[in-house]
Amino acid sequence: MPLHLSFAEYLSVGEGSPIRHEFVGGVVFAAVPSAALGQGCRPYIEGAKLRLDRPGGHVSVYYPDVMVACRPPDDLRWETFPCQLVEVLSPSTTVVDRREKLGAYLQIETLPAHLLVDPNSPFVEAHERIDGRWVSQSYGPGDTIAFTCPSVAFSIDSIFADLPAV
Repeated sequence: MPLHLSFAEYLSVGEGSPIRHEFVGGVVFAAVPSAALGQGCRPYIEGAKLRLDRPGGHVSVYYPDVMVACRPPDDLRWETFPCQLVEVLSPSTTVVDRREKLGAYLQIETLPAHLLVDPNSPFVEAHERIDGRWVSQSYGPGDTIAFTCPSVAFSIDSIFADLPAV
């Protein structure tokens, strides 16, 4: 559930925070990162590198919109074992997020879930690893989505409350 604050409260809370929180229409968005910190994980909102070692010795590096990692990193410059990835779609990123990144992310053995969020639609496209297989489903208004890493549940309505379209 998002945290509702005044702009002054947002500024005072954000000054000492190790993670970035977005403030949109009185709502602070950092539910997954906040839960991750409480569980000993490292949450990132943009700006963190995800390194993927691909077949044939190829390396890809991405900057997910939201990433959570709970295993100790092999290298402090990037993460290689995320347990949660979220991409927020926009007109300029949708094709890359849905094709290139989705295909690459679903190859990560440690990843139990990946979300695609379109701020112009009240639905979240979730790709969840269930019994070793990827299952894709859509969550919409009134639904709640739960994750094992970090252990958190939130309503889809809370994601879209006061979220401006892009």
